[in-house]
Amino acid sequence: MIAHRTSEWFKARIGKFTASNFPDLMSKPADKSALISKSALNCIETAAAQLFYNQYHERADSEPTRWGLRYESMAIQVFSERTNFQTKELGFVIHPLISSVGATPDTQVIDFECLDKLILAQIKCPYSSEYHKDYLNKIYDTTSLKKKKSAFFWQMQGEMWITNADYSYFVSFDPRLLGRNECLHFVKILRDESAINEIEIVIKKSIELRDIILDDFKKGIRYPKSLSDYY
Repeated sequence: MIAHRTSEWFKARIGKFTASNFPDLMSKPADKSALISKSALNCIETAAAQLFYNQYHERADSEPTRWGLRYESMAIQVFSERTNFQTKELGFVIHPLISSVGATPDTQVIDFECLDKLILAQIKCPYSSEYHKDYLNKIYDTTSLKKKKSAFFWQMQGEMWITNADYSYFVSFDPRLLGRNECLHFVKILRDESAINEIEIVIKKSIELRDIILDDFKKGIRYPKSLSDYY
């Protein structure tokens, strides 16, 4: 297992498209005449630059990111206690057929009534309590997740595609509300095969474009920016 945020984890991600990239890759271009969004193109060029430099560079942690990392394990513990599910770290998982794609699910969920199912969970610890309350009130199934937070929808469907999970739980946790029912909100998110088919088509095209850009870098037709400049 390649554990989260270890040196091996960063190395394994070089040039790959991960589930956290999928919201950018699946985004629609603001310019209706464009074939690809600016955020998707930046993501693809970043992957090509990582392969060119053989280095992985991640955007510097922000305070909201640090907050989420700080409380993720507590969120998993509270989720486990509320549901009587056990949890297990999966580490970095590479797609079985497409080696340029991977994901690090926040946790695997073990439901003893569904031991034949692979179940994941996506943990969110919003920096703002208002976001948590908004999720609590407006996210209640797969459709409402896509409507309210399409980025989370594409990330979770991507994780299910890569791992071949049967379903996943969207979990929002606010430690400031600990001791109250409202501190934890979780929703079962179903596999959406049509969405997964869309992801696979986009990812394959993204890999093709990444490799074209990488070839241009190697031939000196164009030059990559420094990795930090892509963020």
